[in-house]
Amino acid sequence: MFMPHPMIALWAVPRSVSTAFERMMMERGDFTVFHEPFSMTYYYSRERVSHRFSHEPGDPKNDFDSVMGSLIQAADRSPVFFKDMAYHLGPRLDRSVLERFINVFLIRDPAQALPSLHHVWPDFTWEEAGYQALHRAFQLAREITAKTPFVMDSTDLLEHPQAVVKAFCENVGIPFLPEALEWDAGHRPEWGVWGSQGWHDDAASRRGFEKKPKKYLSVDENEHLASAYAKARPLYEELYAHRFQVES
Repeated sequence: MFMPHPMIALWAVPRSVSTAFERMMMERGDFTVFHEPFSMTYYYSRERVSHRFSHEPGDPKNDFDSVMGSLIQAADRSPVFFKDMAYHLGPRLDRSVLERFINVFLIRDPAQALPSLHHVWPDFTWEEAGYQALHRAFQLAREITAKTPFVMDSTDLLEHPQAVVKAFCENVGIPFLPEALEWDAGHRPEWGVWGSQGWHDDAASRRGFEKKPKKYLSVDENEHLASAYAKARPLYEELYAHRFQVES
């Protein structure tokens, strides 16, 4: 399907500074930005995979085809950017979906991401950890283009935001706007239900990609964390080997 404007998809794992990256894309002003659009399909649609939040009948406007239709309609008017977790695609994670997008990836060491996720959702599932679906999406994106997709690591992003964002822009073919690396703190209406649940309080406090160290349980202090970490680590390491590396 031809669209006059591109759709850039940033696939991430939870707690990977992805909302800060999204906030930077909002600050640019040249993209229509969607916040985790397929999360609504995964948790709130008639097709939902998870009943974490409700056992009530799902809303048709959150069904996959409706969400995808909204993205396509927006791309008729302007370039589109969205960030999401690959696991939110559920059974729809396949080539026919990913080939519609310019796919880029944001990863984070599970020793850091999983304790942060556990702090918010102590009962997170292995699927909600995000690593398995992200790895699968990376493989599919590489098959679609016959090229290695662009991968960013969150530590690199926080330590060298200008270099990493500039490389991202070059990879997806958009101008680098250094002024977008800083923004006003505060919640954004685009965050919807996730903002109202306090999920993005940390992102709302940011004015850029500054580091915000937090103290959580380590992965070896909790059995659930340890189990998830053992499965996530090799997936992360494989993607990490393909990350954009900042020249020293």
